[in-house]
Parts: sequence; structure tokens; C-alpha cells
Amino acid sequence: MGTEESARKQCEVTVTLRSNTPVVGCEINPWVRVKAQGSLQAPQHNLDFTWYREHCACSVHHVEIATTQCMRCAALNIPVKESCHCSVKCFADALQNHLVGHRCAAEALSKTSNGNGLALGKLRRYGSWPGSG
Repeated sequence: MGTEESARKQCEVTVTLRSNTPVVGCEINPWVRVKAQGSLQAPQHNLDFTWYREHCACSVHHVEIATTQCMRCAALNIPVKESCHCSVKCFADALQNHLVGHRCAAEALSKTSNGNGLALGKLRRYGSWPGSG
């Protein structure tokens, strides 16, 4: 193989980090080793990455990708698939129907909470006090 031919050779390395666990607040330090064959030197290289977040569909227009999420729904622990909309206009158009979900979730939360507004189920689940169930 001549020097012209070896100079045109390209090396592409693809590395995938697969994880179902969110990594918010975690530092990721990937390490990749590229080894050239024979007398070829390792090519100049750089590292590019793209982070893809799973897309959520609009709760009204199911074929559209959601771009807006209701923050009140997040506070009420309403499922994400019911709180996302494809646009602010979509959210405004569906608001009357959407508020019914807020009322239902707020009522359910008030039935399972104590006087301080804390959900009893969560206290029992994480509680380390004697008799907390």
C-alpha cells in the first residue's frame, strides 16, 4: 500500500452510551482508545456528542411532538403524557378540559394528605419512624 493510499484512509469510531437512568447532575467522562493498524499513525480526532431526550407526544394531537408542559400538572404529579402540548395555542385551546384534570388530581391529593399538605403515603413509604407503616 503506497503512502498516497494510506493518507486517504479514514478511521471512524462510534461509541454509544446506553442508559435508561437519567443523568441530570452526573458528569460523564467517556474514554475511547483508537489503535491504528500496522505502521499507520492514529488520525487527528475529536469527540462530538449529541444528547437525545425521549420525545413526548402532545396530549391533544397525539402525532405531534410536545414542546410545552404544564407546570401545575408536574406539581400535582399528573403523568407527563397528560400534561404535554405541542404549542402554547394547543395548551390554551385545551385549557378548560385540562383544568378538570387539575381539580381531580388536587382532590385526590387532598384525600391522601395531612393538614400540612404533605402526602401521607409518601411519609409512610420513606418514613423511618417507629410505627410509620
